[in-house]
Amino acid sequence: MNHFPIIGNKTNPHHLSVGIILQKEDKIAIIKKTDDSYKIPSETMYSDESIEQCINRGMQEELGMTGEIKRYVGSLISSFCRPDGTKIEKTTIYFLATYLQDIERKPEPDEVDDKIFFFSFDEAIKVLEKYGDEGNLVKKLFDSFPP
Repeated sequence: MNHFPIIGNKTNPHHLSVGIILQKEDKIAIIKKTDDSYKIPSETMYSDESIEQCINRGMQEELGMTGEIKRYVGSLISSFCRPDGTKIEKTTIYFLATYLQDIERKPEPDEVDDKIFFFSFDEAIKVLEKYGDEGNLVKKLFDSFPP
């Protein structure tokens, strides 16, 4: 199988990402983007990788950490427009992982200036709710399975 990111384009307007809710003690990792928005770390999936490989690559690239994948927690569908005006449907599937160790961070060029924070679950919900549905996803996760 060819190696290509599932990023969506004019002929196939579907993007697939995997989100990682990385828990370290009683906090979770949240990314602050350069536009001052907050989000759960996520990674675009490649056509020839497993979900586990994508999660592990995402933890290294975005966080510089490893973790143990615990379980699937849900998904969100959103949309965005490419510079050429193509509307892309983005599906993100989210998994809970627990922190294991720090490793060398290998961010993509558009992630170099991102900041990593660890927020309590309540703090994470508050900052994420301002930027979409990820706050609700975290709330449902920890209402169902408290830390």
